[in-house]
Amino acid sequence: MQRVLHQLRCLILRLREEQDDDRHEDEYLRHNLPRLISDEDDRSPRSQAENDDMCELMFEEDELRRRLFQISEHSIHTTTVPMKRRRGNPGAHIAYQLARDYTQRAYCCGSCGTWLARQQDVVQPEKQALDVSLDDSELTVCVDACDVVESSEFRETNTSGIWTYDVRKVRCARCKVFLGVKVKSIERADDSRRRRSSPSNSVFDLFNEILNDARGVRLSQPEARWLRAAAAAVSAPAEPDSPVTHCVGRLIRGNGAPPQPLAALDSGGIEPGTKLVVEQTYLGIRYLRVLDGHTQRPVNAVVPLLCKGCDAILSYTDQLLCTKRRW
Repeated sequence: MQRVLHQLRCLILRLREEQDDDRHEDEYLRHNLPRLISDEDDRSPRSQAENDDMCELMFEEDELRRRLFQISEHSIHTTTVPMKRRRGNPGAHIAYQLARDYTQRAYCCGSCGTWLARQQDVVQPEKQALDVSLDDSELTVCVDACDVVESSEFRETNTSGIWTYDVRKVRCARCKVFLGVKVKSIERADDSRRRRSSPSNSVFDLFNEILNDARGVRLSQPEARWLRAAAAAVSAPAEPDSPVTHCVGRLIRGNGAPPQPLAALDSGGIEPGTKLVVEQTYLGIRYLRVLDGHTQRPVNAVVPLLCKGCDAILSYTDQLLCTKRRW
């Protein structure tokens, strides 16, 4: 009887061990199933995407575009008008001739080729209010005037939560494709107002972020130099209401207090709720194409992407945004 009971105990223990082993094996297979599917899926080989020809071509185009825009920014204000008058437009207005000679390069929409801005419309780096990065374009070019259509306005807060921006999406005037954003104004957020923000606003902002074309917009803090200049312009009294009083060695405006140095005007000197006007447009360089102002041809040579079946032109190499996305 004791032997039978011992054999039954051994059988029960063995069955339990087999069940535990089967359970662990099922969990292991279930855990590794996505990896196995991904490894067997020929459409998204992560290991081969790094060495893919299209991926390398995209990186080459990004580097060429980055160097091109850096050269364009450095040569914005060094371009001089040729002294020799062109005779290609007899009878044209002198303003048109000067503008044509001065416009060496133009930025156009990469989708339809519409002229958006000229090289002289680019804002100098020291006059830019902030840095903007887009989802598909890490680098942007800042212009003060461009031929775009402004869309709906939304509010964006930077990572620090101190500054709030009024931003509008901008699209091409012809093909309506998304090109970037226009920063309308900057406002220092009020701490008490942020604490009193309702959950509905948070849900609205979340849906706005998910459904918006500009959902990948990342805004930096305002540049210190621009912020000091803007704060000084806001705090400066109006000229007719600022009587000049005499002081030993210098003239002092207002109530006789010496002017505050610009170095002391930082973000702490701006009261919460103060809105500073920006009105600067930031276009993603990966959405643009740089043309020669006279030949109307791309500065960087582009290679057409053809359909393998009918040889129709589908796109061009400078329009590659990503080679790893799969839907």
